[in-house]
Amino acid sequence: MTYQTPQYQQAKVLLDSPETLTLDAPEAALLLGISKPHCYQVIAETGSLAGLPIIKIGNRIKIPVGPLRMLLGVTQQAS
Repeated sequence: MTYQTPQYQQAKVLLDSPETLTLDAPEAALLLGISKPHCYQVIAETGSLAGLPIIKIGNRIKIPVGPLRMLLGVTQQAS
């Protein structure tokens, strides 16, 4: 069993929540297993993150959870 940081666990809770529509780029990076700087570098170079769409709001970058769930193979629990 691997140790999961509190930040990873929080991001996973957000990903699993049906109310969550987007995640911040650092949260998506944690779930994808990449560093935050690498995440921002990939977004700057390609305009997406691992093929995922991004939403820019001012300086913030949001990642829609629907495509992220599909990429990670996570099924949403029915509430």
